[in-house]
Amino acid sequence: LTAMNTVISTVEPKLLSKVAVAATNGPKSCVLAGDSDWVQLVINALPEGVGTSKLAVSHAFHSPMMNDALVPFCEVLKTVTLKCPKIPIVSNLEGKFTYNSIAKPSHWEAHLPGCVKFSAGVQTLIGANVNVFLEVGAHPTLSTMGMQCALKYLGKGPKAKALAWITSMHSMKTNKETM
Repeated sequence: LTAMNTVISTVEPKLLSKVAVAATNGPKSCVLAGDSDWVQLVINALPEGVGTSKLAVSHAFHSPMMNDALVPFCEVLKTVTLKCPKIPIVSNLEGKFTYNSIAKPSHWEAHLPGCVKFSAGVQTLIGANVNVFLEVGAHPTLSTMGMQCALKYLGKGPKAKALAWITSMHSMKTNKETM
């Protein structure tokens, strides 16, 4: 089992109301979210050698703990005009290409408490022969996770080496150095 599968299998169904797998980011990376005491119970149940680190976040995003925010979130969502994308887009909610669903409020309502399927999304893009990945953000976190996913799916062969992972910013470098 990969570390991620070990963590996911440790979150037993009886704990799912308290702890959720908030993101599947790669072969060795997933995020748990929920009540901190319950998350700690899951961490304590993990086999020796499975590493953990606490994320500095304000809320238990992508978990049932976000359910209280759904009503106000949906009220604001009603004021937004959603449209179908004009270019193919992979949804982190589904981990696959989406067209019409992303233009429906129900997609975003499910996304707030739902698991982010980053790893599946990267696999979908690689399967569609996408070979250039651009991360727009303050630090190249997603690019690093994407590279780990690519190594899992493709190994270290020429197809993996042909992928380009481009970052737009880095918190420790100037924009000119990064680009």
